[in-house]
Amino acid sequence: MNIVFSALLLYYFIIRPLPAGRSIQKGFYIIENLTDLNLKSENDCVNNSRSSKLIILFNEERKRKHLYDQYPTLDSCSCSNCEFTTNQNGLQSADAVIFNIGIRNERMGTEPPIPGYLRNANQVWIFVSNFPPVDYYNLDYERESWYNTMNWSISYTLNSDIVDARGYLLPQDVIPGKDYKYVYNRKTRNALWLVRQCQSSSARRQYITEMTNHGFEVDMLGVCGNDGLEVKDLYKIIPKYKFYLAFETALCDDFISEKFFRNYNHDWIIVVRGGADYHKLIPTNTYINTADFKDISSLVAYLMKLGSSEQDYINFLQSKDRYKSIVNDPDALKCEICKRLNNLPKYRKTFSRMDMHTNISQCRRPNDL
Repeated sequence: MNIVFSALLLYYFIIRPLPAGRSIQKGFYIIENLTDLNLKSENDCVNNSRSSKLIILFNEERKRKHLYDQYPTLDSCSCSNCEFTTNQNGLQSADAVIFNIGIRNERMGTEPPIPGYLRNANQVWIFVSNFPPVDYYNLDYERESWYNTMNWSISYTLNSDIVDARGYLLPQDVIPGKDYKYVYNRKTRNALWLVRQCQSSSARRQYITEMTNHGFEVDMLGVCGNDGLEVKDLYKIIPKYKFYLAFETALCDDFISEKFFRNYNHDWIIVVRGGADYHKLIPTNTYINTADFKDISSLVAYLMKLGSSEQDYINFLQSKDRYKSIVNDPDALKCEICKRLNNLPKYRKTFSRMDMHTNISQCRRPNDL
């Protein structure tokens, strides 16, 4: 997965409704799906001409820290008077502090870094939960000392203050001109699964094993399969495959990882297995969902029939090509944080606890094996 700040991002959702979709009112905007997701331009930077805003990343993952140190300002944002840093020297005077909860390294600590009575009332504390709570490695955030400390949330869940969607699908007015027969005739392999995490709460490896037991061939590459394939070589073999298995590590509400969006634009059909309501978030006839089949045998039978029918396969690819996948830009998240800090009275709030985004009840054990 391309996790350079995990493509963190809030987009203002100006979305073309899907017939099967339902909308969720969140603040001033309506989130309906991850289609035609556009960044809404607003000129409401009331404080932009005044003081600069300092945002400190308190415990960001080490592999992401360079993003903020390398690009400290956001000249392209409507509110560009913000600077992001991992330097904690100005912790008490900073305008905002971002805490990444649940990660393995760089813990947030058992106690807040600033006691409540010393904290600036206008300093915003933001908690980020990038991954499903079943994958959290530490539980510092559950301690009573962290109650009533956080003001905004950033997460993949749709009820977050700032939604961290991993990507979106952009409708295309014209289907790309390509020789679909040539594309189909190049496909000599069945399905590919790229994996870096062998064990998962979703039991995805067991599910794939059952698929292969029903005669569905899957090539597994990564640390759990034939490792050692370089990226440049991967792009050479992708055209040979009919299907790509985008199976999530956890079955949690709203969670669709980068593996779907990063691999969507290739000439293959994606098979998904996860806990999100794909019918609500992603347009139909652009993917195949394991949840739409009564059992693994039915799924395999459908995939094998689709893969062996040139015309049906081409029709599916053409339907899929009506959309283009866009992997999210982390700068959009920074722009949104900066805009909110420049309009603080409009966004004031405090979380008593972080349970809404960290409660494990949003995830479930698989019931399809």
